Amino acid sequence: MSRRLVRIVLSAVVAAVAIVIVLPRVTGAPWRDISAAWGLLTWWNLAFLLLLWSAGLLAHSSVLMGAMPGLNRRRALTLNLTGSAVSNVLPLGGGVGIGVNYVMVRRWGFSPGEFSMYTVLSNVWSVLAKAMLPCLALTLLIVRDVSIDQRIMVGAVVGSALLVTVTVVALAIAASDRGARFAGRMARLVPLRGSGHRRGARVEERLVALRRDGADIVRANWRRMTLGMITYYALGALLMWASLHVVGSTLGPVAVLALFACERALTALPITPGGSGVAEVGTTALAIALSGPQDAAVVAAGILLYRAFTFGLEIPVGGMWLFGWLFLQRSGRKTEQPLSPVALGEAA
Repeated sequence: MSRRLVRIVLSAVVAAVAIVIVLPRVTGAPWRDISAAWGLLTWWNLAFLLLLWSAGLLAHSSVLMGAMPGLNRRRALTLNLTGSAVSNVLPLGGGVGIGVNYVMVRRWGFSPGEFSMYTVLSNVWSVLAKAMLPCLALTLLIVRDVSIDQRIMVGAVVGSALLVTVTVVALAIAASDRGARFAGRMARLVPLRGSGHRRGARVEERLVALRRDGADIVRANWRRMTLGMITYYALGALLMWASLHVVGSTLGPVAVLALFACERALTALPITPGGSGVAEVGTTALAIALSGPQDAAVVAAGILLYRAFTFGLEIPVGGMWLFGWLFLQRSGRKTEQPLSPVALGEAA
């Protein structure tokens, strides 16, 4: 058995154990009670949640289109869904997802430099959003005087402060040619074959050129990218609120925003793909701290329902989308319009 397959199996086992065994024990919500909460769902509820999820994907595509001028919405959706599907299955699958996306954009005629810029800018906007979200949630929790364990509050404040500090330092470095050259000098410390003065100089020059090209794109598209990211996160928080409320939770908007910030932060942990298992347990534990142990089963059902859309559904949908793209490549047909799941069914 290959190492990669072993990692896939181990990460899947860790995620399954966390959700199936750890979550009920940590939260005190047995599965029979969680299943009973799901029994309140109607087809209209699921359709509304699906609509919110789809709208979020469309909003996020604006960020990707701004990061790569010339990219249309269908191709942006293709990059988003296929990259997410791979990342959600493989341990540390983000790199593999980037590789898949690279092959796609090269087929579409974009240069390696354009893809590098796209990767940097789209991730910068994502990091900025994840850094600002906890600050907003903490501010609202304090202003609204929401009851929460002081240890959780202190941990959240310290974590948010560290995240913001790191983000501000990174932005300060990226804001000038001097900062880019400093990053290049730091790269010399990485022990790679062929390292030396020439390599260090090339890295500095490339980082300076990358910063300048990125600055031009940001000046032209920052409004579009920012509005797209804000809309994407707003729809994500609304999806979480709706997922909780359709199963009977009464958590308010401020508490849900705090849960959303927690979930977004936990998905960045490289323990399992997409933070699966870790995100569900951690977010549910915080939800119980905000709502009380009497609502444990309800909030657990709502968080799991939310994750089923934002994590689980991306795997089959993105997988079918990727299959459709590969099928068109093999058949020699144009890929101007990536297949949707409906079109895939027609092609089959």
